[in-house]
Amino acid sequence: MNSTRSGNRTVVVDTGDGGTVCGRLSNSSVVYCFYREIIELELAKKNTVWSEIWKAFKERWHHKQDKEKHFKGEINLAVQDRLIRLSSNKYSIDRARRCQNNDFYCFRCCKSGKDELIKCSYCWRVYHVNCFHYSDIRGRCFFCKDYSQESIRGKIITKKQLNDVLAILYRKLKSEYQSVVNVSNFADERSELKELVANFVFIYDITFDSVEKKIKSQGYESVLQFVFDCKQITFLFRVLYGDDSTIVKQSLKMENLVLSEEHFIHNCAECYMHYGNKSEYNNNCDWFLIPCDPPHEVCFAQVEGFPHYPAKVMRRDDEKTFVWFFDEARATAEPFNQFIRPRLPKNTPIDEKLQKALSEYSLYLKACREILGEDTESHSSDAVSK
Repeated sequence: MNSTRSGNRTVVVDTGDGGTVCGRLSNSSVVYCFYREIIELELAKKNTVWSEIWKAFKERWHHKQDKEKHFKGEINLAVQDRLIRLSSNKYSIDRARRCQNNDFYCFRCCKSGKDELIKCSYCWRVYHVNCFHYSDIRGRCFFCKDYSQESIRGKIITKKQLNDVLAILYRKLKSEYQSVVNVSNFADERSELKELVANFVFIYDITFDSVEKKIKSQGYESVLQFVFDCKQITFLFRVLYGDDSTIVKQSLKMENLVLSEEHFIHNCAECYMHYGNKSEYNNNCDWFLIPCDPPHEVCFAQVEGFPHYPAKVMRRDDEKTFVWFFDEARATAEPFNQFIRPRLPKNTPIDEKLQKALSEYSLYLKACREILGEDTESHSSDAVSK
């Protein structure tokens, strides 16, 4: 148990014997910038007095003169945190201030502060009282619990299949967020600065290089492991560069992409594989028309502004059905079940686009019959209601 102040209240928290960690006062992203300037001044054999640091800092980041008082206050807080040393008016980096067993910044909000942080009993992560994301195990945070890969559409996915799927996800991530990949690998940072990341976080060697190697060695046990590694990279960016930085904003978008793709994968890993490898199919083979095992049920779904269109059923619950349409855009939607029909409603106007979608729908049903000897609808292959 631990008691900590929150406003005028004392909040008692069950820490699960993980203990607490004293937070830091300084802004980590500002300190990291100071580290960069001190290293550059040392390499140029210049004095690391405040006037030189501020001059270099101001020129690089285009800060105005009236900000000097604020940033000098930050460097003094860094001295209190023992991240920077001050001797004879010269500033230097405390290179022995490595994180030994834990972080000093909350894994949820990525801030620290003067209040104590709760340490997870099972890993290096720390949290503010109101940020701790519990798992169902006392004292263990949500992000370090072991999550086995759940079955997808009732089938157990093999480790090879899982990592093949993640290879497709990573390929998409890399194509859309190459800048995030580069920064995670510290491609443009001096080695001297890279080594000092250990002053801020305990785990700093999870990069997209290491993620790629893990995929190639079939090291991932679940999609969530991959998601959490991406989140660890974003956490590192937020600590080193701050939430207002371009790279953090890009990394948060990258996280959203990963979560969206995870949703896609858990709807159907086979569809995701077909989609990801579509460039490998020849012109006579449409990846969308390849039946999965088992084949998807088909339906006619309607979204606002459009007639009912043929679609594959990816997931269904009591209120909504997640569908993937037979059309050129390969669009997805999640209409309420009242807008789902087993056949195309009578008198639906059939334009050129809908006619093409109906043709694809028929080819898909034919492929299901040829490969599996069965249809995916419970009524008949006649698509239009009589």
